[in-house]
Amino acid sequence: MNEHLAELLFRILSDPRSAAPPDAAYLFGQTIDNQESSFAAATRSEAIDLLLLDTEPRSGYPGFQAWRGELLKSGFNANRIQPVPMPDDLVLNSRTESIALMEYCRAEEIRTLEIIAPPFHQPRAFMTAVTIALEENLDLAIHSRPGKAFCWSAVATHSQGELEATRAGLIHTELERIEIYQAKGDLASNEAVLDYLNRRDG
Repeated sequence: MNEHLAELLFRILSDPRSAAPPDAAYLFGQTIDNQESSFAAATRSEAIDLLLLDTEPRSGYPGFQAWRGELLKSGFNANRIQPVPMPDDLVLNSRTESIALMEYCRAEEIRTLEIIAPPFHQPRAFMTAVTIALEENLDLAIHSRPGKAFCWSAVATHSQGELEATRAGLIHTELERIEIYQAKGDLASNEAVLDYLNRRDG
């Protein structure tokens, strides 16, 4: 494994909390199999607002209203849950989610943001959010809050509801995707994300 990637993975999965409560925390879209991981992290977040992608059910994601309902049942204040607009004609994936998220952050003048996803997806989700923030030249401090870890040997559906594997197996597909998307130029290099973290914490 590339030494920069090894360092980056450790730092993303054990990122220190921000000094003050973040302006917002964003829950990347997940399938029903993995959503409880993100919900558990959301309950621990001190973020002022919780951001959810505002779509109908699509690509394995149950949709804004379904997730809002689940969070309300967990005791979240309705005013704390905010929708992030997403055009209907875009394919739903981590990059298009991040583009919609950064547009929202710019419009709402968000300055501190937590990224939440299940542990196997957290590195790529965080890296993608940082990638778009860098591309858009946003003055945004992004922190990582991985979701709750569930049984690694259990089979779960992921990736627009099309990929089924054990959660341990999904780690390997995520690492492969990081490499592929970096080669395509859709994802910032490991070094660039590390540099972002060093500047954020400097």
